[in-house]
Amino acid sequence: MSSDPSPPFRLSYPGPVHQQLRRWAERAASLGLGEEFLETLRVHVRNLQSDPEAWGDPISHLPFRGSPVFHRGHAMLFVTYAVDLENRVVFIRGFRLMPNSPLEEPAS
Repeated sequence: MSSDPSPPFRLSYPGPVHQQLRRWAERAASLGLGEEFLETLRVHVRNLQSDPEAWGDPISHLPFRGSPVFHRGHAMLFVTYAVDLENRVVFIRGFRLMPNSPLEEPAS
């Protein structure tokens, strides 16, 4: 008897995170890196939805929930997130660009 695979984790992130990803996607497209940026996001999403605990490196726990907090870098992006195993939710705390990224905004 085979067991059904676990449903994917749901991703939850605040509006400013979504807006930042959109700005980086637009900048990547303008630099000819749009597909590379989108593939980076796909890898992040796929791993966060399928097995966020195994994919990231643990760094702490959320004080009020006790949920473990992880971080992980891949290609152009570094993500920090918490995992609610009981409810199968990944709370994205933020993304950062990897060091020396071509997507960094020019200093003004």
